[in-house]
Amino acid sequence: MKWKEFLKPDKKKIVLTVIFPVLTITIYISAWLFGQMFKSGVLFVILINLFMIFAFPYFSIGSELVGLISSFIYWYLLSCLIVWVYGKVKKK
Repeated sequence: MKWKEFLKPDKKKIVLTVIFPVLTITIYISAWLFGQMFKSGVLFVILINLFMIFAFPYFSIGSELVGLISSFIYWYLLSCLIVWVYGKVKKK
């Protein structure tokens, strides 16, 4: 697979790229709610760790806009990788 084909946008990649920020926000809100409602340290830590996996690329170097753009680039590359791996596994 060439780089152009790997990075070429298609429906699956765009849908995955949109799902990642929604998932990140959902996990963050869930972690905050569980932390407030139950004061449970273990569940809070688990949810925050899940949040950090998806929100990891959010760099606040410079401005919020730079962080947001870098996050979407990360999420798009992650979705490209997921679609590529799925394609390889499906062929076998």
